[in-house]
Formats: sequence, structure tokens, C-alpha cells
Amino acid sequence: MEILEKPTIGLVATFTCLMIAAAGTTTATGTENAVSLPTATSTPQASTFTIDPGFWPPPPPTFPLTLSPGLNLVSYDTAPGAGLKAYDFIRILGESSEIESIQRFDSVTGSYQTVEYDASGAPQGENFDITGNEGYLVYVKSPKSASLEYNRGCAALELSTGLNLAAIPCPPRGLTAHGLMDSLEDKTAISAIQRLDSTTGRFQSASLVEDQPAGIDFPIRANEGYLFHMRKDVPEFQP
Repeated sequence: MEILEKPTIGLVATFTCLMIAAAGTTTATGTENAVSLPTATSTPQASTFTIDPGFWPPPPPTFPLTLSPGLNLVSYDTAPGAGLKAYDFIRILGESSEIESIQRFDSVTGSYQTVEYDASGAPQGENFDITGNEGYLVYVKSPKSASLEYNRGCAALELSTGLNLAAIPCPPRGLTAHGLMDSLEDKTAISAIQRLDSTTGRFQSASLVEDQPAGIDFPIRANEGYLFHMRKDVPEFQP
């Protein structure tokens, strides 16, 4: 897998790389054939949800989200046509003293779109759409809790060859990483799925090796983002 570089947008900042391996649990040291994610200058840590995110459907109409300093990988399901944009989302999550940036990975161009606060406290960067079938990298300066309105859009995934930062807004109860991969009609289309472990701050990986499941069979949750490593395009995927 090729190493992806974060584009420079807006304010200049220093970034390190968190290396993502094809299987197992990774650390910041990296492994061969890894994919890099940009991380904030603070130590990467995972988001912690204060409700049971494995429960589906989530309690309407809002759910609390606690963000930890460093890297958080989240999703936010919005109803079709809601029109939520990145500038709105960063304001919902917190002020400039709390939130550093939000990033979306564009699997078509292989680049990151970034929104961050400028010196005056106003959002700047690419004001991309927030959709329920995408995951987002949220870099946090200080601990932050937010209460988000949750809409069940249940959009299908559009997975492209290579790296995808995606979410499953309406997972069937009990869905796991191995079950998700098994639900693909073409099992050769995917090489691995990864999630950020909120306890350890490391990435967990599940994969298929000669059509057999390998790695960690972690649960698939409605309000988390995941890294999908695809060998082929899979349009309109719904597990």
C-alpha cells in the first residue's frame, strides 16, 4: 500500500505519522507496506463514547461524544439532504481552543481535505459535506464532550480501490469485522479493515488470508469510522 501524505492547508503545523499495518495491532513505529495517517502534534489517542456504541438503534434524538486529546476517528450519521458541512461540524464539536482540525480522506484523489480554525477563531479550509457513510479524523487539543443530534440516514458505502475512511451508519446487531467482510459478494475485493481502539490508542486490524478470516474480529459500531483497504471498487455496499 502506498504512503499517503497530508496536504498543507491553512495554518502551518508539524505532523508525525501513525503507521497502519495490514493486520494485527500497530504502533507509531510502523511496519513494512504500511499506510500513514497524519497525526496532530499531541500524542494520538482514541475517542471514548460515553454510551454503549454497540447498541442499535442509538437513543434518540442525541448522543454524547467524548473526544480525547490527539487523534479521534468518528462518524456522524446525518439524514439525507441534511446539508451539514465541515464548517458546521467543527463548530458543533468545539471551539478553537479545543478542536485543532477535522479531516476527510478523498479516496478518489488519495488526499486529505482539512478544516481548521484560523487565528481569529473562524473555520478555514475545504468546507466538505458531512455524510453518514464516511469516517472523519478529528484532532483535539483538550478533552471535549459534545452532544450530537443523531439521524438515521443509513447511506450505502461507495468503496474505491485503495484506502477508504468509511463508516457503517446502520450496522446489523452483532456485526463484526469478519462478518462485514464475509457479507461482501466478492471476498477478494477487500484486504483489511481497521479501527482505532479507544482503550489503547492503537489500531486493530481484521483481514482475509486465502479467504479465511484473520486478525482481530472487532465489533462494528454506528458512530465509529473505519479504514477500509480495498483491492477493487465496491459501489453501493450495505452489510
